[in-house]
Amino acid sequence: MKRYQIAKKIKAKIAAIDKLKTEILELRRIDTMLSDKNQQFTEQEEDVLVSGRPKVYEKKLVGRVHWKEKYADKDGGSPIVIERSQIVKINGEWQ
Repeated sequence: MKRYQIAKKIKAKIAAIDKLKTEILELRRIDTMLSDKNQQFTEQEEDVLVSGRPKVYEKKLVGRVHWKEKYADKDGGSPIVIERSQIVKINGEWQ
């Protein structure tokens, strides 16, 4: 096998990997936007601090994922539920 043939195969494999990465990213975005009993997706306008001096706020559309994490208290064994959230979109752009 010649060097240019190997380079051609490498280039084709890299293109296939890039295509798969793009598909996986889109599937993750779709999964993130689904809401069920384990995870909820919300989008709402929020005032976001843009500048500290002087304080300037700007309205932005913020997409968040909310979920609950359950832990057992080590001392008493009673369940502890912590509500979590993460920003995943701002003004339609994925973070």
